[in-house]
Amino acid sequence: MWQIQTERSVFVRLIVGILLWSLIGAGLPEALRWVKRRQAIGVDAGNLNGHSVDQPLSPVLPAHLTPPSSVIPSAHVSPKKPSTHSPDPPAQPVVVLTFHALYVAVRNMPERARVPTWNDAPWDEDDYADVRLTITNALDLPLQSLDLDISVTEGDPKTGIAGIAQLTNVSGVEFSKTPFQTPTLRVRGDDGKSYNIPTDIGGFLNQHRVVSHYGMFCPRLGRNGIIGLILATIHVGDHNRPPDRIKITGTYLTESNAGRITRQISQVIDVMK
Repeated sequence: MWQIQTERSVFVRLIVGILLWSLIGAGLPEALRWVKRRQAIGVDAGNLNGHSVDQPLSPVLPAHLTPPSSVIPSAHVSPKKPSTHSPDPPAQPVVVLTFHALYVAVRNMPERARVPTWNDAPWDEDDYADVRLTITNALDLPLQSLDLDISVTEGDPKTGIAGIAQLTNVSGVEFSKTPFQTPTLRVRGDDGKSYNIPTDIGGFLNQHRVVSHYGMFCPRLGRNGIIGLILATIHVGDHNRPPDRIKITGTYLTESNAGRITRQISQVIDVMK
């Protein structure tokens, strides 16, 4: 029995060898003929079939020796999908001071008695408009040396401030007017020479006049602190007409690791009516 199986194994190997040899014998002559045809193609001045002699030729195999297209790697690159991640929004500036202005049309409010007017007279309901200005420190840190200029002539040069006062109790708040340029009188003496004579009206007018803007200074405004102001505004031609807008400019100091930093502010706000 073992001898019969051995003979069968030898016979099977012989048949497989004959089949492989026939396949190779059928393909090898065709491959040799293809090589000879490629060698028979002429080389023209260093150019081989439109390719530079420095560039390798891509062989074109016979159809029965060409592998199926399914096994040829594709040179196609899938397009990159657009990112679905939205770009980060631009950094928003830090809000330090906020302002709110409100016109109070109710007559005879008791807090108006706090306002020193330009002529030292009591508040005149027919002459003045009551405008409340609120200044808020939006930081969790105190501000130092808050120095502001408050103007009511933005868009209307006929509006002025007849008086201003604080309604809150923040310590150290002071108000100031732009210094009045003291005029001088120029006279001619009996000797024919000209002389400048100073007047004393400058000091009086520094306090007793309507101005377009007031200065306000606060040495320290605590974190989330609020300063409430009342303005007596007056309009040329329509006395108790309130202003449309208020412009606030100035500087303040903040603390940082590098020490105190001076920052500027310039903002125009509408007067709510």
